Amino acid sequence: MNRSIRKTASDLNVSIGTLWTIMTKDLGYKPYKKRKVHGVTEATTKKRRNRAKLILSRHAGQEFVFSDEKPFVLQQPHNAQNDRLWAPTFASISPSHINIPRFQSAASVMVWGAVCRRGKLPLLFIDKNAKINAA
Repeated sequence: MNRSIRKTASDLNVSIGTLWTIMTKDLGYKPYKKRKVHGVTEATTKKRRNRAKLILSRHAGQEFVFSDEKPFVLQQPHNAQNDRLWAPTFASISPSHINIPRFQSAASVMVWGAVCRRGKLPLLFIDKNAKINAA
């Protein structure tokens, strides 16, 4: 079913709770969120395979090192969809619980790591003002 419970219940002239019970308990359905995924066509897959084979043939017997860096921001995570506060009234919630501050220059740490056929390299913690490039 690709329609909301609310619209379907309205069309069938039943309550949302009744339809929810029918869908979950009687039919055994569960609600799932749609996922965003990359659109990969057959042509794209073929192109990627050919490029990978070309790279492997050019560098046969050589060691490959795969590396990447990632900044870790030290802020409270927030998921507006799932973070819920239960209270009798909005006014009864303290501002320190309901407000999640965001800062442009939040404290963070940059970590670099690499792996190859022989194993992994130790993680490096990069200084705050250092530039990461091929050199």
